[in-house]
Amino acid sequence: MKKLCYILPEYNPETDTHFAYLYDFLKLAAEKLDIFLIVEKSAGRKIPGNFKKVYYQKFRFGPWRALELVLILKWARFSGYQSFYTHYSYIGAFFAGVVSFLTGGRSFYWNCASAWNLKRKIRSRFFLWLALKTSQHLVTGTEGLKKEYAARYRLRAESIKVMPNWVDLERFAGTNFNIVALRKKFGVPAGAKILLFVHHLSERKGVDYLLPIMEKLKENCVLLIAGHGPEAIKLAETVEQSDLESKVKLLGAVPNREIAELYALADLFLMPSREEGFPRVLLECMASGLPFVAFDTGGVREISPSAAQEFILPPGEVGAFAGKVGFLLNNSEIYNRFREQEKEKVEEFSKEKVVEIFINQVLS
Repeated sequence: MKKLCYILPEYNPETDTHFAYLYDFLKLAAEKLDIFLIVEKSAGRKIPGNFKKVYYQKFRFGPWRALELVLILKWARFSGYQSFYTHYSYIGAFFAGVVSFLTGGRSFYWNCASAWNLKRKIRSRFFLWLALKTSQHLVTGTEGLKKEYAARYRLRAESIKVMPNWVDLERFAGTNFNIVALRKKFGVPAGAKILLFVHHLSERKGVDYLLPIMEKLKENCVLLIAGHGPEAIKLAETVEQSDLESKVKLLGAVPNREIAELYALADLFLMPSREEGFPRVLLECMASGLPFVAFDTGGVREISPSAAQEFILPPGEVGAFAGKVGFLLNNSEIYNRFREQEKEKVEEFSKEKVVEIFINQVLS
């Protein structure tokens, strides 16, 4: 059985972030791997799963946390764990890379985001560069992103591994939702089409495009926005000032385990992001059979079915985006073809298939 030390940034079963996917993935992987799991933040919660060892970091003060992590990584290495895999954490990737280099191990670092599309703080750019340069292998989501990382960070292409994200097909394909009750729950009037946005409420995810898109739509639509973030207060104020409260409903953070009902309820998904990697929200759309309109960033086009291609637009084209939304809502034949192809395409991203890729291709 392969031995792996995995660094998980956070465990929170109530999370509304993509971390929710890691927990089930790791639980399944632990059935086939000997995993030493290091959890950087857990707030006292214990992660379920058949892990050989689990260590929850205890210190909060930065220098002590760093020293603690180094000691745990050395413990793992001298306990026979040669491979280290870090999910996003800069500090985890850096120290795992250093320890593995000094002790003859191997380090893998997952990062999947088109960060070059945005102006990031110098500190953030530096720590990303440091994590990439100290890791033996970068792991990212698509072949296109692999080429971008190799070119922009001067990484050897052969050192970069490709692994897709995954989705729980059964959870999002459920048909046991009471749509009438859900429309009442969220205050959607009869006859209105439902648009859905599920993401971090930030400019990075295009939150500031949502209201301009709504203003350009001629169709009778209600937009449900699930998430929280730095733009939440500003967005709420703008909705109120624009007198859009009947058409735009802010739901706040919704735990991922409860999000499937929103996909079942919606008629169309909006993703006007400026920056993406391998967006799980699109996998959730595909598993739910929910068509979407999105901006062309990161791996969006690569992971989407052929019917989706004309609805993936250059970033910032708000007018064209609104036009495609209206077009999809008014063309049942194209809409239904989109749904059918999503259901077929998403089979490539089942949790079980990606665990096999993780074990047999990434860690090989």
